[in-house]
Amino acid sequence: NPGQSLAIEIPSYRNDVYEEIDVIEEIARIYGYQRIPTEIKYANSAQAGLNQPELVKDKIYRYLINWNFAETINYSLISGEDCTLIYSAAESEKNLPVLKLANPVSAETAYLRPSLIPGLLKSLSNNINYRQEDLLLFEAGKVFLPVVREAPDLNQSSEALSEREHLAVLLTGRFVPLHWSNSGSGKAGLFHLTGLIRRLILLLTGKEPDFVAGEHLCLSPGRAWQVLVNNFPAGIMGELNKPNLQRLNCRNAVFLAELDLRVITDNSLAGANFYQAYPLTPAVTRDLSFIFNESVKYQQIESLIKKITGPMLNRVTPFDIYRGGNIPAG
Repeated sequence: NPGQSLAIEIPSYRNDVYEEIDVIEEIARIYGYQRIPTEIKYANSAQAGLNQPELVKDKIYRYLINWNFAETINYSLISGEDCTLIYSAAESEKNLPVLKLANPVSAETAYLRPSLIPGLLKSLSNNINYRQEDLLLFEAGKVFLPVVREAPDLNQSSEALSEREHLAVLLTGRFVPLHWSNSGSGKAGLFHLTGLIRRLILLLTGKEPDFVAGEHLCLSPGRAWQVLVNNFPAGIMGELNKPNLQRLNCRNAVFLAELDLRVITDNSLAGANFYQAYPLTPAVTRDLSFIFNESVKYQQIESLIKKITGPMLNRVTPFDIYRGGNIPAG
């Protein structure tokens, strides 16, 4: 009965009785299991859905795999030589803006990776050694960046760790599989990478990304661009420079992009579906030609056209660049 207790003494020869549940089992055995009514308990379990970052990664995986990309998984620890792909070789080891392990097992695993690009280039090198030169690779994982902040109680600065989820993609060799119907070379190019990143960000955020001129140590000068999502820096993309191509013994051009998934997730509509009504009138295509100075960026031209035309414009596509002839240099 409630409020009453029962004191039980365990015989010395019953070494198997230790806890309350053992006593309950003994009572049930003596009383008779067959006399205890059977009752099935049902519980309603709600299945937890994916959160926003998981929805973003799920869409990214599906999108890239549909384009025949293969996922790579690399170690989070890299060497000092790998760090020079991201930061200047003139930086001393103490001044490198990366986190070094206190007791690394070897020099090859001495630093926490600040970027996914070194790992992708190692995967590229391994594939080239096996004569696999037509590659579409991607990796999604954490990168580790030091954050210097003021200590609360000391007149010193302390180093904290910032973990960021990044996505990196690599294209080299043939982008289109070899087939008799392919009239062109099918080689991967900068426009393939640009279109891939553009469509991915459009799929996730519903907004067109912007591409502005940028720079990166492992990318060719003039062939590197910063990716902006809603005017926030979201990553870098471009063509691998010649010194790295020679180091990897790669005969084909290599195109890389690395995106910060936190920026994309903050602007993401990954759980939403986009619907658009069918147009009531047929589409109209216009072929326009302009003469610009070499200093004018394509992004400036596209932004101006979109600003003038408004929501009626569906797409702007550059299809030809002409130099020479009656057009003066510059």
